[in-house]
Amino acid sequence: MLSPVTVSIGGQPVFVAFYGEAPDMVSGVMQINVQIPANAPSGNLPVSVSVGGSGTQSGVTVSVE
Repeated sequence: MLSPVTVSIGGQPVFVAFYGEAPDMVSGVMQINVQIPANAPSGNLPVSVSVGGSGTQSGVTVSVE
């Protein structure tokens, strides 16, 4: 069973459409598909991912246009 995954972009929680092992990659690589909110502002927004309660490093961003 996979640990719960939560994602926020620009401080807003986002819909996680899929999370699991990435196809055609080495074992241990995880793929997460999310939907960026329609009301997200443009620019480089901070991304926060939590898997089973452990969070990502700071400084991770996604560019939204």
